[in-house]
Amino acid sequence: MNEQLSKTKDEKIVQLSQQIKRFKGFHQIVKFKSEALQIDKALINQLNSLCHNISLVEPIYEISSSMIDKSVEARQNLE
Repeated sequence: MNEQLSKTKDEKIVQLSQQIKRFKGFHQIVKFKSEALQIDKALINQLNSLCHNISLVEPIYEISSSMIDKSVEARQNLE
């Protein structure tokens, strides 16, 4: 019984190994992996850009607030 189970497992392993070898040669899989990596890199770049832009929000807010304050002061000085 154990020998039969062992033999069945070995046969399954051989079948799966053969399937893996066949799939490795498929051009579509290679192309898909290549496209997936390109998309992944593009998404990472966009995420980095988004994070950078988010980090700039506070300084831009401070700069614009300072400019508004200075323009209000200048307007009051002119009056």
